Amino acid sequence: MLNKIKNLFTKETIQEIPQKKTSIEEKSQVKKKLTYKEKIEKGKKYEIQVVEYFEMNGYKIEHRGATKKKKDKGIDILAKRENTYYLIQCKNYAPTTKIKHNLIKEFNSNCLDFINANENKLSKENTKFIFAISHRESLEKCAIHYLKDTNNKCEFMEIKYLES
Repeated sequence: MLNKIKNLFTKETIQEIPQKKTSIEEKSQVKKKLTYKEKIEKGKKYEIQVVEYFEMNGYKIEHRGATKKKKDKGIDILAKRENTYYLIQCKNYAPTTKIKHNLIKEFNSNCLDFINANENKLSKENTKFIFAISHRESLEKCAIHYLKDTNNKCEFMEIKYLES
């Protein structure tokens, strides 16, 4: 499974994200709606896949989403490699579920708060904010514009979800 994760990982600059329209035919092939419990389970599985990706690439990991649950303060994963920390939020939304700028803006703000609360080891200079998504088509235009804005530190990373 780790090799599958590695092969499906892509990182692009936000300028290269295609503006894909979902056709009526694609919408009709969408799976049944998931229950709340199924969505939570799917999100947990995705977090584990993202954790495995970062571990496989030499990062030390604290999986906050698994240990702190709703008290993770918007930081699902804290990763570290060399002298750089990575604050990671994972979103495993279907391509038809749209991520708006306010969700990314909230994550950016949570990261700044987390840095302030952990000033003894974190700073804006040694910390990166990663918004991990399973489908880049989920990003709405307003989210793309927010990610392009240089006033925030948030970057997106696409890591495909592997259903088991």
